[in-house]
Amino acid sequence: MDNILIFYFLAQAIERILELLDSVVSILWNIPERDEDNKKKKKMVFMWLLATLFGFVFCYTLKLQLMQRLNMEVHIWVDYFFTSLILGSGTKPVHDIISLMGRAKK
Repeated sequence: MDNILIFYFLAQAIERILELLDSVVSILWNIPERDEDNKKKKKMVFMWLLATLFGFVFCYTLKLQLMQRLNMEVHIWVDYFFTSLILGSGTKPVHDIISLMGRAKK
């Protein structure tokens, strides 16, 4: 799996960072709004964008390109973007990709 587990560990790190930031964001997000559901949806989108941003910073800093490791030829920025989306989505999608790659090698 030539260091593919780094993606899982980074997704785990992003989840832990967001858990720490969740209470801070909740305090800052305490904007009066009539529709409580709308407020929760906006916070969820913000947290998803924050997770994707963390994923992008990790990908760019560490030069991690998941699509390249899957032998897909795409532009480097497209690779960084999709890799950061996957990392920001959490550990389940990353675990599923690692499982698929393990099955493909057998």
